[in-house]
Amino acid sequence: MIKLLRANMLRLRKNKLFGALLVIMAGLSVIMMIMNCKAELSWAELGYTDMMSFDKMYFNLTPLLGIFFAVMISMFTGTEYSDGTIRNKIIVGHSRSDIYLSNFITSIVSSFAVVAVWLLSGLVGLFLINEWYLPPKWVLIYILVILLLSSAMSAIFTLIGMLMSSKASSAVISIIVFVVMLVVSTTVSQALSAPEMMSGYQLTSNGVEMTEPEPNPGYLRGVSRDIAEAAMDILPTGQGLNIANLSMTEPALPMIASTLITVFVTGIGMVIFKKKDLK
Repeated sequence: MIKLLRANMLRLRKNKLFGALLVIMAGLSVIMMIMNCKAELSWAELGYTDMMSFDKMYFNLTPLLGIFFAVMISMFTGTEYSDGTIRNKIIVGHSRSDIYLSNFITSIVSSFAVVAVWLLSGLVGLFLINEWYLPPKWVLIYILVILLLSSAMSAIFTLIGMLMSSKASSAVISIIVFVVMLVVSTTVSQALSAPEMMSGYQLTSNGVEMTEPEPNPGYLRGVSRDIAEAAMDILPTGQGLNIANLSMTEPALPMIASTLITVFVTGIGMVIFKKKDLK
């Protein structure tokens, strides 16, 4: 499998799409960070100095990482089918398990490269705002969770890419899967952030006044809330939203979930790929 990995890394290094995605991520990270920092500084000029925090903006792009992974991995694996590379690898004696694992490892490497470029480029914001609220320990924990959720998404997109012979179909389905996960996570996050009590407005002789707070029927309680919170910790996109909001306080379940997703999806993918007709 070492030879397969070397060949994949050489392809990855020469891949123009991979290079373009890294440049796009770097540019997006720098632009978003500068814009967010300038917005925070504008609020500070109005007296809202409690909003000044670099780490509030540093992880903002976490929920969108998956779109880069989906495009890169689907196109990389799809090229193996369109160029006949997979069949050639099998003809020269490589096992299907080694082929699948080498592509999965390559997917993780490409995903980690995107994450590294994003995090390093985002440090430009330190020139504008140099205040951190998160302890260094939690910054490292968040980065570890990001790497694990990146591995989980890489496993999912590798599965899709390795089981579909068409690059276009693989890319479309990978993007759709990511969007669905993101929409579900966003919907659950909004439900969890709903206030427990709500106040309305009424017109009185004294003008418009707020009514007495009443229970919010949309507030999740009991088992429903526990399930929603678990979903946010399990879904990679849910983890991304929690990190972006700096609301993740218990990283154990997200890290375990990402690890299990990575192992389970990779195992299932290898079993199915062994039976796939490559004609």
